Amino acid sequence: LLTNYAMLEYLLLRPADIELFALQDGQQTWRFIVVDEAHVYDGATGAEVGFLLRRLRERVAPQGGVQCIATSATVGADHARAASFATDLFGV
Repeated sequence: LLTNYAMLEYLLLRPADIELFALQDGQQTWRFIVVDEAHVYDGATGAEVGFLLRRLRERVAPQGGVQCIATSATVGADHARAASFATDLFGV
């Protein structure tokens, strides 16, 4: 699934799209959640996207095991700060 955060929220709420997030035979099918241009998600928007990502993780990987990845061309060289930001954004 490739989408933006506004459409992701809509898809999570819409009964017609439930199959996108359903487990298959009790097993999760999602392996990755990737957020591009993650540096733009700060402040109130960052908090909302963070909560949305937590809801998504709970839906597609209730037992854990999905890898969360954040990309950004402008994150800089401070890897510890970038990792902290991604941890806050994804909640893992």
